[in-house]
Amino acid sequence: RGGRGRRAHPTRRRPAPQVAPLPLVVARELAFELQQGEQLLRWQMTPGSVDVLGAVLRWQTLRWQRQSERPPQLDLQADVEPFEVARLLRRLQPDFGWVGDLRVGAQVRVRSDPAVSAHIEIARTGGDLQVNEFGSIQPLGLTDARLEFMAESGLWQFNQLVAGAQLGRVVGAQTVRTAPDLLWPAPDAPVEGALRVQVENLGAWGAWVPAGWRLGGQMDGTLLVGGRFGGPDLTGQLAGRQLALRNTLEGVALSDGELDARFDGDTARLTTLRFKAGEGELRASGDARLGDAPQARLQLTAERATVLGRVDRRVVASGQASLALDAQTIRIDGDFRADEGLIDISRSDAPTLGEDVTVRRAGDATAATETAAPRTPRTVDLRLAVNLGPRFKLRGRGSIPDSKATCASPRRAAGWRHMAKSAPMQAPTRPMARSWRSNAG
Repeated sequence: RGGRGRRAHPTRRRPAPQVAPLPLVVARELAFELQQGEQLLRWQMTPGSVDVLGAVLRWQTLRWQRQSERPPQLDLQADVEPFEVARLLRRLQPDFGWVGDLRVGAQVRVRSDPAVSAHIEIARTGGDLQVNEFGSIQPLGLTDARLEFMAESGLWQFNQLVAGAQLGRVVGAQTVRTAPDLLWPAPDAPVEGALRVQVENLGAWGAWVPAGWRLGGQMDGTLLVGGRFGGPDLTGQLAGRQLALRNTLEGVALSDGELDARFDGDTARLTTLRFKAGEGELRASGDARLGDAPQARLQLTAERATVLGRVDRRVVASGQASLALDAQTIRIDGDFRADEGLIDISRSDAPTLGEDVTVRRAGDATAATETAAPRTPRTVDLRLAVNLGPRFKLRGRGSIPDSKATCASPRRAAGWRHMAKSAPMQAPTRPMARSWRSNAG
């Protein structure tokens, strides 16, 4: 007698919990008074509160006025009630895995009549912040977190303190000397101070990297601040060890990294940036000017570096490239070859456009042009040669075992060219030419 079986159904993935939209601002029963005359403009609000991204800002005094030729006057007394930081971060980064009971509050006291007197403090009131990474809870071990600003008699003081078992320690103090009646220092006001950074685990600072990316390693450095408030000078060194950068979904895994960066006034020099990439290595060096006309130069070298390490996307490459940029121009010149590679499109879904691509249809271009904000055009000068070599394979619709591609900006070369030397699939008998244009602004 034949056996009986049940029809197998594909396993369905439980949908991720949806996070309710977070209102930007919630305010009720607000009242204000406005007085306007020939030489007087005065605006004040009655005591009230407003909810900003889940944090309640409550003020007792809020008054601003401008009279004749006198500097504007501000009188503000307000407090931010302690709020749950993890709840706010989950709204802003729902895929990162923020948990914990860390609470932060703030107090604001500003008065500018006759001279500016201020005290603003944002501080941890209790609890800790944690990251849930693939089911593993990583606490930051916060013991202190405080940002403080004080102003009295023309002396402005900024203080920073962040300490945690995983975060490390960030301590800073800076001062600015300006006129006592100014609500904001003049650009030429002298500034001096220092910032000390000692991070034991860069992974705890993941909130400052795009979703899906993870950091690792240790970093420490000391920076001295001087010069002018409008363009401060930095002097010091920043060093990193056992650095790591990975993105499991994209197949990027860089490890055993080293960093050595030097700052001297308005210049910065990247002496060493090195990562292990598979069995190979990635290296970068360069320098930058941080003054009124910023510019930077970077040299990148790859030696059998595993650029992509997924099962269906594996690329090991060697070569070098140079990058030079300023306010008007981006110049890239590089030559790379694929030591080996496999791109298996048979395991992928149908191609889709990236999130940064906008499709404009007939009738939409005019409206988009009219509403677009004016941007300063930037010239892109690109010359990039990529030799795919004999060990690069494309699986899914035949393969291209030996090919070479070059790419350049229109004024440097004719465009994009792709030449297939041999392929088991039916390939064109002549090189394929695709026009390529650079447009960045």
